[in-house]
Amino acid sequence: MKLNRIPTPAPFRTEKRRAGRRREGRLRLGLLAKLELVCGNETCEVVDLSATGARLRVSKAPRVGNSCILLLDTIEAFGSIVWSSGQLCGMKFDERLLESALIDFRVRREEIAGREQVEELEFARNWVEGRVR
Repeated sequence: MKLNRIPTPAPFRTEKRRAGRRREGRLRLGLLAKLELVCGNETCEVVDLSATGARLRVSKAPRVGNSCILLLDTIEAFGSIVWSSGQLCGMKFDERLLESALIDFRVRREEIAGREQVEELEFARNWVEGRVR
């Protein structure tokens, strides 16, 4: 007599979690921020953001392991660089961001992006008029 094997329910399976798989949902932002590192400060683009970290676009990616601070609108997140490739890098936060902060960014993303555009135009105008050195 041949017995059919009953599959084990998903939570009890022994297979290991695939490496690199995200545990948190990501909010795609594309907003400018400031990245403070020991070796200096840099303007960066926050490509996406979660409660535990962010993917950043920078002019030159910092070394893995560097401690840093991400300043994005009202958020000041301490953490470290966990991966780096070309102009992209991943930052892991020391403490989770509040869910309310992520929801706020989702709602205000257009407002923040519009404010950045106005600031860029003002800077360009001042540069053309010789007020920026």
